[in-house]
Amino acid sequence: MSQIVLEYEHLGWTPEEIVRAHPHLTLSQIHAALAYYYDHPEEINEEMRESEELVESLKREYVKKTDCRGGAERC
Repeated sequence: MSQIVLEYEHLGWTPEEIVRAHPHLTLSQIHAALAYYYDHPEEINEEMRESEELVESLKREYVKKTDCRGGAERC
């Protein structure tokens, strides 16, 4: 659901454009997801924040591991 909200709110995509990007979803599912978001914005915004934090954490861990490949002096 957060992906739909990001595409709609932040990328400015229309529901029709979102359906083209996600052909496994119907237009009514997109509208239902957006309606749910507008009824529960705090919940979805928190989900998006948690996802962003996870991605940043994984990026840091990956960079740390790839930096250590050059030898222990770099770790």
